[in-house]
Amino acid sequence: MAWVEIMPGFETLFRDPRWDSPASFLDWTGILVNRHRTRQVEQVALPNGRTFFLKKEFAVSWRSLFRNAWHGFGWCSTVVREAATLQALRRAGVGCPEVVALGEDGHRAFMLTRDESSMTDLREILPILNAEGVRRLAEDLGAELARMHDAGFDHPDLFAKHILVAKAGHGFRVSILDWQRSRHRASVSWEVRCRDLAALDATLHPALADDRWRLRALRAYLQATIVEERVTLRWLAQQVADESEARQQDRNIREVGQPPTPAHDQQFVVFDAGRLLVVRSYHDRMQGRLPAWMREGRMPCHEEKRDAWQMVLAPVHDASNEAWEIPTLGHTLFRLQRFGIRAPRLIAVGRREHDVFLVIQRIVAIPYTDALAKATPRLRAAMLEQAGAVLRQLHDAGYSSYGESGWEHQLGIDAISGEVVLVNAEALLRTDAPWQEFGPVDLNRSDLHLGRSDEQCLLRGYLRESVIQRAIGDALDSGRRAAA
Repeated sequence: MAWVEIMPGFETLFRDPRWDSPASFLDWTGILVNRHRTRQVEQVALPNGRTFFLKKEFAVSWRSLFRNAWHGFGWCSTVVREAATLQALRRAGVGCPEVVALGEDGHRAFMLTRDESSMTDLREILPILNAEGVRRLAEDLGAELARMHDAGFDHPDLFAKHILVAKAGHGFRVSILDWQRSRHRASVSWEVRCRDLAALDATLHPALADDRWRLRALRAYLQATIVEERVTLRWLAQQVADESEARQQDRNIREVGQPPTPAHDQQFVVFDAGRLLVVRSYHDRMQGRLPAWMREGRMPCHEEKRDAWQMVLAPVHDASNEAWEIPTLGHTLFRLQRFGIRAPRLIAVGRREHDVFLVIQRIVAIPYTDALAKATPRLRAAMLEQAGAVLRQLHDAGYSSYGESGWEHQLGIDAISGEVVLVNAEALLRTDAPWQEFGPVDLNRSDLHLGRSDEQCLLRGYLRESVIQRAIGDALDSGRRAAA
């Protein structure tokens, strides 16, 4: 059964008869903000320039329908469940996006919400606030989270990236995103409250918020809610800290907890009805004038600077299926960027008849082993320290194997900056193990043939937090420049 519902107050924007069909919303394309296996989020615009966020669900499974019915939302898709949650949250006075329209069409569904782009990611606003602003933000955020829990809503995905902030008078207005797994209960237990607060704590990088800021937010939370006798600030802080430490063992939580990456570097502009996705920052830099070879899905010729590009192909197992996945290497390159690792950049992803292609921008680099063999003793020590730091970042990102050739053959020296960079990401494999387990394996290989002083330099770079912190600082600085 196909149906569309336009919320009161927005009927005039969508009174054209073509909006009567859910297919018209599902076929609406814009800037691809987020993409998963069965759903994606796009920023779309009407001809008058007004923008919205459109969440699409492409494959509503029977399991999802049953789960949503079991939790009291009725026999519906997950995006319709989320829309019902958002409407209930707004009635309760909790900050969240406003639903504009929703609908279903067989095993596809959508939800349209107001654009919240005027608000700022919590991770981006913290570094640019003065001391008074930082203090007030902690208090307003703590009070908003208490309001959410007191209204009976939990939020298993309460990550820092899902919190948007805007100035409002002398304080801040908070909007919380991504409610698809939220449940509405008569009351939220303290166990669940601590779980939600720990998710935020684990994904808010220490470089962005110190312990004093976190305690201030928890104190404001307690002051805004009704507490049990056993619940004190000390108890709550300890519970949140313990749960947060446990959650940081999860590689996905470590990834979400990285400093923010410039949004345009991880969004796509959609072409050819979704068969070509071009990274937004590259599209903007080219002012929309894409090379012909990229649009055609072919390798560039030598006259088109072929040496600067790499094209990787992945087979499509069901050519009749219009839905397609971004290959693993594409996700890997985005993930490396989120961890601040200098590596080849993903530029575009496209679908051809029998395969999917990735367009990757290479880094012009000197092979690491060649440069190391010719380096002076002082430069050699610096290069080994930098290699150790890159290895640590790769391990933190959850990558442990570098193929038979070893990690030293996957690195290079940037021909322009002279820094150690990753030149080949195809050999990387993900693991759930923390760096403490597989770090020694990569550092102590007998075939590296490093002297004791070389091993000490490599280990010093691997363990020296200042190297990692400098990379984080660079990422924050680039974020501030983008915001400015």
